[in-house]
Amino acid sequence: MPRKHQVEDEDAATLKLGSEFNNAGCLMISEVKTLLEFRAEKSGKIASETAVFKNTKSYVDTFSKFNDDTSRSVREALTRHVDQGLTQFEIAQLANLIPASAEEAKNCIPSLILKLDDDQLQEILDEIQAMHRSQTR
Repeated sequence: MPRKHQVEDEDAATLKLGSEFNNAGCLMISEVKTLLEFRAEKSGKIASETAVFKNTKSYVDTFSKFNDDTSRSVREALTRHVDQGLTQFEIAQLANLIPASAEEAKNCIPSLILKLDDDQLQEILDEIQAMHRSQTR
């Protein structure tokens, strides 16, 4: 008997993330950190004392690459490249990983291979790296 609903094959390398992610925005880890800090301020002690909140906060504190101001600048800079085909997922991954080279970026985010040549991608990476180096934590 045929199934009514076929299950899509998911593959992050080709950006097949599942239909629920088709129009979803993606946050950088630094943006999640900012949101959690805001929530802790507004919600008070109770919300920030749950195990999930503490574990998530610990994770974003460890892996966040940018302070709040720099995070906004990185988001703006990367969003300027949407016309080159960058998706929200790729933008978030570039900001979270800060790859050193176009080759590294394409190994970590294979969907970039057909979108940008190495020179275009390296220009974007150089811009992100410069922001990362120049920020005050």
